Amino acid sequence: MRELMEKMDQCSRIIDWRNVRDSINAVRELSDFAPARDEKPIRDALKEQVGEAVEAVCTTLNRLESVKLVQIVTDLVNEGTRQGEGRSGRVIWQLVQRYELEAQPFLDREGRTLEALKAKAIEKAEGGAEEKAVKRVVNVLLRVLRNWDKVAQPIQISMRSRGQRHERTYEMAMSIRSLGLKLWNEFHMKDPAREIIATMEEVFAEEAEVAELVARDRKATG
Repeated sequence: MRELMEKMDQCSRIIDWRNVRDSINAVRELSDFAPARDEKPIRDALKEQVGEAVEAVCTTLNRLESVKLVQIVTDLVNEGTRQGEGRSGRVIWQLVQRYELEAQPFLDREGRTLEALKAKAIEKAEGGAEEKAVKRVVNVLLRVLRNWDKVAQPIQISMRSRGQRHERTYEMAMSIRSLGLKLWNEFHMKDPAREIIATMEEVFAEEAEVAELVARDRKATG
């Protein structure tokens, strides 16, 4: 399936409406028909073909377990964009748009869980809890963060391939980073703060803006 999708995406990059028009007109000329000049029907037909291809792929993907689905889409986007360094074709681009729409409820739900765990960690620290109690909450938060990022990764890669950042990822990273800084600066809880920094270095390694800030935090916290 991956190979088929990659070939379809490559074709969507190669096929240009002008070439299609020229091929149509070559046949029309043999039949003594006037050349087709209106580009809209050709563009619409190509767009429809891409849409049908994406729909067929999504139908197949939705039969898979969630973990497998996420992995396949991530692999496709990585391959199609050269790990975010180049643009994919229309097939993968539309697939990611569809994927993002369907992933939204999960990202919303887990985002709320992350914010609740962040609030709980701060509440415990402010209430005078021991560092190990705060660290337990932080460890749960970091597990949820890894899962959140794994689902968001195809979207992140696709956005990066187009010179954009995934705003939701950036906002989430800044929120979790602020927890680490708060635990370090206000409560002098070094272990959970360092755990947050280490996990963020791993999870957000591909996000240049975030990675730069986290590298600075790591240096500041020794």
